[in-house]
Amino acid sequence: MNTRLSRLVPLGCDGRRELRWLLWGLAAGFLVNLRFVPVYLSARSGLYVYSRGVRQLVPGAVIAPFSELLGWSLLGCFAAAAAMAVLAAWHYLTHFRGSRSIYTMRRLPDRWELPRRCLALPALGAAAYLLEAAALWGLDFLLYAAATPAQCLPGVWGF
Repeated sequence: MNTRLSRLVPLGCDGRRELRWLLWGLAAGFLVNLRFVPVYLSARSGLYVYSRGVRQLVPGAVIAPFSELLGWSLLGCFAAAAAMAVLAAWHYLTHFRGSRSIYTMRRLPDRWELPRRCLALPALGAAAYLLEAAALWGLDFLLYAAATPAQCLPGVWGF
């Protein structure tokens, strides 16, 4: 295992495996966010009517506010970020299993060794998930603002 990565996880834990799980969490957050696309396309199609095979914009039609269309699309990212608290607790509790390495960790000259091994990877994961949520929110809003006709946007763009 990479020595840098092994310093971020408790002794006996596989850092690569945990990193893979964090990456799966990022993918899951993205997949949950894909829910926004069909919801938005459905709302946008409600702005139009078909008359003799020609699509026409309904006069005075306004699309639903962005926050309403977004709904729970970012829930995957926020749930994964919240799960990092559980991972941090699990990292701490692993020091009490087996040979009880907690006693050794407390005697080390570097007093930050235990917090680093318990909190580094969960903090990195939480930051990555929140950054992903911000990026997905921005992409969703960009789609909302760019693909909706300007006259159909609600006041202050749906905030």
